[in-house]
Amino acid sequence: MGKSGKLLADHLFSESFMTLHLTLAVGIKELPSLTRASERYRLASLLREDGFSVRQHSCDYFIRFAGRFVCVLVLFPTSGEAQIYTVGINEVIEKAVERIIRIIKHIAPDIEIKVQPLERTDGK
Repeated sequence: MGKSGKLLADHLFSESFMTLHLTLAVGIKELPSLTRASERYRLASLLREDGFSVRQHSCDYFIRFAGRFVCVLVLFPTSGEAQIYTVGINEVIEKAVERIIRIIKHIAPDIEIKVQPLERTDGK
């Protein structure tokens, strides 16, 4: 098996193991779709196809639109929840967040999404 084949096999095994582990942790009920890495990558791809710039790190997405930072999306896949931290409030950001929510719901219709402004920690 070549290097790329081994990497793919390792990835598939890792994802299968995670799914098995999560299934045992939450019982036999169906797991939320975003517990699978492939679905989280698909989410990033759909956001990009809709015109967003996305930097993904596991379950965290840093999202820009039209050259502006819009929000941080944090997924909690095993609990079926997501948090969107917006940067500023204006019509462009509100419409962008609505589009982001629509894309998330396309992949995970039952996910609970909360939106709140990103708070500054520098005291200003």
